[in-house]
Amino acid sequence: MKTIRFLAITLFCATLPMASSAQENLKKAIADFTTNKELSSFIKTSYSTETSQKNGVSKQAYYKSYNFELPKGKLKELKKLTAAFDMDADVAYKVLARDADIDDRRLTSVAYGEELDKSIAFGSYRDRNYRLMFVRDPQDSLRRYCYAIWWTEKSKDEKLHGNITEIYSPDPQMQETETDNVAEAVRKALKIPDVTDSKVYFSGKGLNGEIKNSSDFFKRFSALRSAYLNRNVSKINGVKTALASKLVDMCRDHGKLLSKEERQTCIKGIRELYRGTNEIYDRELLKLAISSLDF
Repeated sequence: MKTIRFLAITLFCATLPMASSAQENLKKAIADFTTNKELSSFIKTSYSTETSQKNGVSKQAYYKSYNFELPKGKLKELKKLTAAFDMDADVAYKVLARDADIDDRRLTSVAYGEELDKSIAFGSYRDRNYRLMFVRDPQDSLRRYCYAIWWTEKSKDEKLHGNITEIYSPDPQMQETETDNVAEAVRKALKIPDVTDSKVYFSGKGLNGEIKNSSDFFKRFSALRSAYLNRNVSKINGVKTALASKLVDMCRDHGKLLSKEERQTCIKGIRELYRGTNEIYDRELLKLAISSLDF
């Protein structure tokens, strides 16, 4: 019987091993996989770096991506990667894993680059298996490594499609910026978890407190909508998705408390959010919120 795994584990360690051993198995497995001459024709590599100077010290962030299309007979090579991932999982402070055919909601969005001005999302495809690992750099407490592997075994061309991503950059959780202050204000106002925690995408509980009537609904709706429209929210990784998810939950669970006219007012308000949203997943969430009220 197929074992279905869904992990959202955050492990905080009092002490971390030295950098040379922290991700030794996974780093070696990735190197072996990407330099294997028998696989080279099936792998496409992209690589970028950014360097910054802070207090006279040079720092470099990198992003490595390996797209692969392997014959299914090479599955054992992929298994070596996932085995190494499992071996090193205990040194990570956060591990996310999901097998195919479970869900298509985003697991997380990973910010990277020296200014953390870029991001890549994982988890939005139902047919993909996902494995992500986050490891802090023991030599620099403000930086971290991210390793992500996804693959799909169901394809018409009988191939294993997938990707390996390696990221090294400042750790968003360790940065103190104006954006962080805005994020904290939004969290306190809406009483949602830390937006860097994957649980925020799956909580499904909405804001604290009960919605017993249309007045309660509009108070909650207005708070969510105002936060979503805040120009600084778009700078905060994951917050807009969390707000959109809460709108969906609220409209689905409590939309029946509203009259037809009240529902139309809310739909107009959500459509305004939709027009100002570029992220595809967030737009789909807003469409779900609208459809939950359009009856």
